Amino acid sequence: MENAHDIIAWMVITMMADGQVEAGEKELIRKYAQLHKISPAYVNNLADAAGSRTLAAPIPQSQEEAKSWIREMLGMAMADGEATRRELVAVKNLAVSVEMDNEQLKALIAEIRENITTPGKKSCDNLDDLTRQIRERSPG
Repeated sequence: MENAHDIIAWMVITMMADGQVEAGEKELIRKYAQLHKISPAYVNNLADAAGSRTLAAPIPQSQEEAKSWIREMLGMAMADGEATRRELVAVKNLAVSVEMDNEQLKALIAEIRENITTPGKKSCDNLDDLTRQIRERSPG
C-alpha cells in the first residue's frame, strides 16, 4: 500500500536537492499534500528538515513501491521544466535503497519519459544523461 507521507518526504528531498525551490515544485507538493490530506505544517517541517539535511529518507518496502515513489520524484524533479543532476541522484539513491538494478531503473525512466507530454529540452537531456551513466556503470 502506498504511504503518502513517505512519498511526499521523497518529493521534498527531490525538491530541495538542487538548492532551489521553484513555484511549480511547490504547487505540485501542495496539490499532492491536499489530495492525501497531509497538512501544510507537516510539509513545511519536511522542507525545513531537508534544507538542514536532517530529514531521514524513508525506505520503500518493495521495488513496486519504490517505482511508484520514483514516478512521483521524477514528476517533482521536472515540475520546473528541468531535472537537475542532484535531483536525479536522489532518484538513483532511492532505486539503490531497494536494490533496483540498472536495467530496471532504465526501463522505468524510459516509461516515465514516454508519459511526459511536454518536457523541457534540458529535462530530456538530464534523463538521457542519467540513463547513459547507468548504462556505463552496468557490468557487461
